[in-house]
Amino acid sequence: MKKEIELLEIRRQSAHLLFGFFLVFLLLNGYIDGIFLVGAFFFALFLSLLAKCMRIPVFCHFLDIFERKKDLESLPGKGLLSFLLGSAVVSLIFPVNIAISSILILAFGDSVSHVFGRHFGGIKTPFHAKKHIEGSIFGILISAIAASFFVPFYIGLIASIVAMLLEFPTIRIMGVKIDDNIIIPISSAICLFLLMQ
Repeated sequence: MKKEIELLEIRRQSAHLLFGFFLVFLLLNGYIDGIFLVGAFFFALFLSLLAKCMRIPVFCHFLDIFERKKDLESLPGKGLLSFLLGSAVVSLIFPVNIAISSILILAFGDSVSHVFGRHFGGIKTPFHAKKHIEGSIFGILISAIAASFFVPFYIGLIASIVAMLLEFPTIRIMGVKIDDNIIIPISSAICLFLLMQ
């Protein structure tokens, strides 16, 4: 059972990273924009709600491979939905270099910190029982390097630190827990925008 959970998490984080790359490629080349991502979010939300009452062939197959059991029961495709929403918000509000940098911080910081911390971490963070300090540090560095292709390295580093620190606490708005796939890109984009002024 534990091995299955480990494999699921590796698949999830790999998909997280690849999806981030894919979105950045499409945004960078002008194939999509924030409006498209909003549409993609609502389409995925429709599929998610539909998947609760019927099996949608391709969509549900991907859910079987990448989704946690608890999310399948509550909101199928939750990770995809929150990733699309966070990416859509930053793409609509911020200049393309900041939007792309914040999506890279999400893709690299979140996935790399999770996998690295789980396999090589020894010191648990005081804020979250399942996260390790080593994973967070590695995630910050890797995401800052990824963002440095579009913003100066030190600015990407600061934004990565802010985003990864805001990932730790549970943030609720009107009683609803806000997913880190939304918190990371928005907080890093705000930080990048302020530092680039």
